[in-house]
Amino acid sequence: MDDNHLRDPHLLRRLHRNRRTAEAVSDDFLKKNASSGHGEWMTGTPSERREAEKGHDRSEHGLDELSVRVPVHRDGHGHETPVVIRKVKKTRRLPQRSKEMVFASLHHHTTFSYGDGYALPSAHIRRAEEIGLSAVAATEHGNISSHVQLESAAKKAGIKPLFGVELYTGELGENATQRKNHLTVLAETQAGYQNLLKLVSSTYSDGFYYEPTADGKMLAAHKEGLVVLSGCQGSALFTALVGGKHVAEEDASYERAKRVASQFKRALGDRYYIELQAFPELQKTCQANPLLVQIANELKIPYVVTFDCHYTVPEEKEMQQILHNLRPGEKRSLEDMAREWGYDSNLCPPWTDAMVIRKLVGTGLSREVAIRAVLNTREVADRCTVELPSLPMVRYPLPTGYESAVALWRDRTISTISPSPSVRWGRVAERSKAGRVPPPGNRPSPTPLPCRERAGSAPTTSPRAGLHC
Repeated sequence: MDDNHLRDPHLLRRLHRNRRTAEAVSDDFLKKNASSGHGEWMTGTPSERREAEKGHDRSEHGLDELSVRVPVHRDGHGHETPVVIRKVKKTRRLPQRSKEMVFASLHHHTTFSYGDGYALPSAHIRRAEEIGLSAVAATEHGNISSHVQLESAAKKAGIKPLFGVELYTGELGENATQRKNHLTVLAETQAGYQNLLKLVSSTYSDGFYYEPTADGKMLAAHKEGLVVLSGCQGSALFTALVGGKHVAEEDASYERAKRVASQFKRALGDRYYIELQAFPELQKTCQANPLLVQIANELKIPYVVTFDCHYTVPEEKEMQQILHNLRPGEKRSLEDMAREWGYDSNLCPPWTDAMVIRKLVGTGLSREVAIRAVLNTREVADRCTVELPSLPMVRYPLPTGYESAVALWRDRTISTISPSPSVRWGRVAERSKAGRVPPPGNRPSPTPLPCRERAGSAPTTSPRAGLHC
């Protein structure tokens, strides 16, 4: 374009108008992406922004993946843990909640499942609020340390907290072994929560062997008011069916698993549920789920679905692997652990009921069975009505003449550090008129200082403080 074209007023107006339009579109595009939580990759030079816009257009149709910074947890004190860099496919729809889910998370761990779970209860509740979960349980490994924090966060978010524990179970005494089975226990009533506290205390005081362990006698002694799920892949029922823990695969059988379920059914009645897990990626889950449903139908035991949640979003999966690697005595590398353990399943809450049903169907179950398992989670959540016991706020007994602790605090602290003696005695006179303290004339003389400078004498040194006085 030559100089004559640049002097053309019509062309200059058109260029100016096009430039303003381009700037407005670019600013609007940046604001839109920043408000949706993806604005950080829009910063940089104009060429970088143009490349980012092209990537956004491709990702709108699911044609590309972008490296984004995913914050895994923020607490309420301004602290933020390191972020995890992951390939996250950008789509037009984010997994946010549009309506309340029927599914209730009955098997849920937080960072209080030490060396296994990740993120505080408040972070799990925040995620539950985002996706529409209306009930979340706290079932930590062998302890109940997260219950208070769970209740506090859940009440603020309008989510129902469920209180439980994932027990380590096994034989005690001479036959005790290091390998423990897992059992998911929830408190149904206030009396049940008291029994839960007694049961957990007994596992530490009477059954501690490598881990706080409960045997059949402990569970039978404190079973009232408790709802029991059969457990995860490390449970007595699951290992009896397909092997694992201390049961070899050749010794596992359908009849052996049926006997285990029958024992729990006789002891607990309608408070025993068979736990199905929605992990179609795991071969043993696909093998066990149809057989577990068959056992449930034969023995007339209801079944529920769980996700054995250990973190809040899929991007935090690597944090669990790191926690496992930090356990005492662990000498394997992260790569070796990934090959041996297998971190294929996402141990985080699902964000739709349809997702739960689709995953259960993927394990070999029918759609009707999957729907019933989801509905039964709601049934269990509804029957659990526990509120943590609490004491009223402690009130400090005030002396006569004081109406609030603030007034007492002011008299005991602020008045004693007044710079002027006249101001201090003036306040004492005001209080004496109100009848709160004796008048100044009736007060005893102040005790003389132990070390005092005398006129004409050299300053001495206090032997205790080493100061000149």
